[in-house]
Amino acid sequence: MAVTGEALRVTGTRPRTTRAPTTPRVASSQLPPRRTRAHVRRTLVAMLAAASLGVVFLAHPAAAQVTVEAQVSRHTVPLGESATLEVTVHGAGGGVAEPAFEPPANLDVTSSGRSQSFSWVNGKSSSEVAFRYELVPHVAGTYTVGPIQVRVGDQAYLCPAFTITALAGQAPGPGAGGGQPNVMPETARGANAPAALLVEVNPRDPWVGQPALLRVRLVQRTPLAEDPRYSPPPTPGFWAERPSEPESYYGVQSGARVLVTETRTRLYPLAAGNQTVGAASAMLVVEAGGTPFDPFGWFGGSSRRQLEIQSPPVAVHVRPLPASAPAGFGGAVGTLVQRFSVDRARTPQDQPVTVRLDVRGSGNLPLIKTPEFQPPGFEVFGSTVDDSLGAPGTVAPGRRSFRWTVLPRSVGTLTLVPPPFAWFDPRTGGYRVAELAPLTVEVTAAAAPNAAQSSAMRPEVFDEHPLDPGARPAEPWRAAVAGACLAWAIMLLRPAERRSGAQDRDAVDRLVAALRAATGDSLWLAADRACEWLAARGTDVAGLRAEVAAARYGGARVNPEPVRVKLLQALATAPGGSAPPAWLRPAAGAALAIVAAGCAVWALPGGWPGADLRALALRPAAAAAAQRARASDLAGAERGWRELWHQGVRSPGLAARLAWCRLEDEDVAAASLWVLRGERDDARDPVLEWVKQRVREAGGLAGATPPAVPVRRVEWVMLALAAGLAGGWLWLRRAAAAVCAVLLLACAAAVPVRDALVAGRNEAVVMREVRLGGSDIDLEPGRVVRDRGARGGREQVWVGPGVEGWLPPDVLRRVASL
Repeated sequence: MAVTGEALRVTGTRPRTTRAPTTPRVASSQLPPRRTRAHVRRTLVAMLAAASLGVVFLAHPAAAQVTVEAQVSRHTVPLGESATLEVTVHGAGGGVAEPAFEPPANLDVTSSGRSQSFSWVNGKSSSEVAFRYELVPHVAGTYTVGPIQVRVGDQAYLCPAFTITALAGQAPGPGAGGGQPNVMPETARGANAPAALLVEVNPRDPWVGQPALLRVRLVQRTPLAEDPRYSPPPTPGFWAERPSEPESYYGVQSGARVLVTETRTRLYPLAAGNQTVGAASAMLVVEAGGTPFDPFGWFGGSSRRQLEIQSPPVAVHVRPLPASAPAGFGGAVGTLVQRFSVDRARTPQDQPVTVRLDVRGSGNLPLIKTPEFQPPGFEVFGSTVDDSLGAPGTVAPGRRSFRWTVLPRSVGTLTLVPPPFAWFDPRTGGYRVAELAPLTVEVTAAAAPNAAQSSAMRPEVFDEHPLDPGARPAEPWRAAVAGACLAWAIMLLRPAERRSGAQDRDAVDRLVAALRAATGDSLWLAADRACEWLAARGTDVAGLRAEVAAARYGGARVNPEPVRVKLLQALATAPGGSAPPAWLRPAAGAALAIVAAGCAVWALPGGWPGADLRALALRPAAAAAAQRARASDLAGAERGWRELWHQGVRSPGLAARLAWCRLEDEDVAAASLWVLRGERDDARDPVLEWVKQRVREAGGLAGATPPAVPVRRVEWVMLALAAGLAGGWLWLRRAAAAVCAVLLLACAAAVPVRDALVAGRNEAVVMREVRLGGSDIDLEPGRVVRDRGARGGREQVWVGPGVEGWLPPDVLRRVASL
C-alpha cells in the first residue's frame, strides 16, 4: 500500500506580477519635433534597461516538488511477527522532521532508523529520506495507524491512515503478503526468553528476478556475556548479495525495552514456485541470573548459561514471469530507465567510437545480460560492463552500463540503431520495451596514417581559435572608465548645450551694455530688468532691489553709481555671466574623447603593449606544443601547454587544450578539473565550450554550478561602452543618466564580484570512484562537490541539497589550486 501526502499549509505565497497597460502606438510623423526626440530617448532607455536586466538578473530554477508517501509491507500480520512501515520523502532539500502519528493500543511501534539517498539520472538530481518503523501487534484484531504528518521546512504533509489485521494461531498464504509465525525453540521460547531471532522476506510473493529484502533481527531482552555466534539462513533458489553491516537500535516489545541488531540482504529469486529461506541460528551466552533487559545488567549475576536460538523457515512464493517475452528481454526485472549515447558524433573511418547503454533504476541489475548489438555499417570489436549498485541491504536505485567499441565500415552519415532492450515491470505486471532513438555519426574519409592521426589529434575548433599566450584578456573596468569619459565628452560637445550657454551670455552682454549706457530713469529701468534676469536664474536679489529702490527714490542727493557697480558684479558672476573662452569646451570634449578611445582600445582583448619580450618568449612554445599535437605527440603537447600554464598564462583556451589532453587519455576527472579552471577566467569561450561538451558526454562535470552571470569579458566591455554612449546622449534625462551610471558600475565590478562568488563556492573534483562517508552514495570520477573544510583527517563536502558527507583528502582536487 502506498499513500501520498498532500501539503497542509504554505506560509509564503508568490506575488502576482502585474503588467502596465500598453500605450497605443503613434506614428512619428504625427508627433511634434520635441515629442519625437523625447520618444526616441525613452525608447533608448527602455532598450538599454531591458538589455541590462536580461544580462544581470538570473531566472531562478523552479523548486523541486516535494512528495511524501507511506508504505506498509503487509496488511495481515500473525501474532508474534511484525509489519514494516516506511515513510519516504522525495525531493526535499533539507529540514525533514520525524513523522508524527499516534499508535493504537496493543500495537508496539519501534523506529528502526532513518536513511538518506541521493542519485543523479540523466543530469538530474533526486533525493530521498526514508523513516522505517516496525509494527508489532500483541492482540488479535484490526488496528488503524495514522494519519501520518511529516513536516518539511515550513510545510506539513499528511498521509492518510491505513489498517493492519493481526491474526492469532495462523498465517495467511503468500499471496496475501503474510508469513508463518516466528515460533521459538524450546530452549528460548516465549516473551520472557532472553533473546529471539526474527527473519522476514519482503515481498513474500516476488516475481522471478524481482529484488527482495531479507531481514534478520536479533532481539535481546537480556544482556549477553559474550558475542553471539551467528549462522545466517540458507537461501536456496535465490541469488544473494553481500549483507549490510549490522545496525543496532533500542525498541519496546511487550512493554519492555529490547536491543535489536539487524542485518539486511538483497535477494533475487532464480526460479518460480514455493521457495524456502532456511532457519537462522545463533549460539548465545547469557548470565544465569539475568533479568529483563537492562543496559546496566552486566553488573549482576555470577553464572552463565549457553543456549541456541533459531528462527523458523520462511516460505516465499515466487511468481513466474508471463510467457511470450518480447524481443530483447534478457532477464531484466524492475523499475528501470535507459539512455543510449555515443562518445562523439564525428570520426574518421579508421577511428572507432564508443557506444554506451545505461540502465538505471531499482531491479536485478547484476543479473541483466548484455544485449545483442550488431549495428549495420559498423564492426563491433568488444564490449565491457560497468556496475554501480545501491548500498548493500537496500533496494536503492543503481546503474548497469554496457559499452561497445565499434568501427565504421564506410564514409558518410551512418546510423547507430540501439540494441533491443525489454524488461518486466513488477508494478504493472507486464513487459515493457525501451523506446531508444537512433544516433547518427558523421564518418569522414581516412587519410594517410600520419595525416589521419594528425586529424584526430587536432580538433577543428583549435585551428579556428589559435592560442596566443601573449594576448591580454578583455578588462571591463577599463571599458567602464572609457564609457565615463565618453559620456562626459559627448555632454561637452553637444550643440544644444553650446546654444544654451551662448544665449545666456548674449543676454548678459545686452544687460551690461544697457546698465553702462543708461542714465536717469533709464538706469532704473535697466536695473529692474537685470534683477528680474538674475532672479529667474536663482540669484538672491532682495538686497539689490532694496538698494535700487533707495537710490531711485532718494532724490538727487543719492549717488546711483554704487548700485550700478553691484549690478554689474552680480551679472558677471551669474550663470553664463563669466563666459569661458569659446574654444575651451570643444577642446575639453575632444581630449576626453581621445582618452575614452585609448581606454576602450586598452580594454579590448589584444596583444600586450608593454610585454613584447614575454610574448616573444611564449609564442614559440605555444606553436611547438600545437605542432606536437598535429604530429600525434599528445604527451609532448600536454607538457608544453602545462609549462605555459605554470608560467602564468591563464587563458581559457589553454585550459581547454589541457582538458582535451586528459580526456583523450580517458581521465575524465582531470578533464573536468581543467574545464572548471578555464571557466574561472572567462565564460563561454568557444574552445572551452567545445571541450566542456565532450567532458559532459564522458560523464564528467556532474554537479558543477553554472556561471552566475554567463557573460563573457568582451561582452561586459561592449555593454560598458554602450552605457557610456547612451549616458552622454541622454545626460539631460536624469533617470536615464542614473541607469547608465549604474550599468557602468556593474560592468566595472562584474569580474571581481564573479571571482569572489567562484572562490566562495570552494569547488573540488572527485578524482576516483569513492563512497561518500556517512551515506550510501557512490561518487563517480569527475563529480564536482563543495569542500567545507578538513576535520579529523577527512574533508567534509557538500554534494547537493540536503546531501553532505566525508571524503578522504587524497580523493579531492580543488579547482582553485594550480
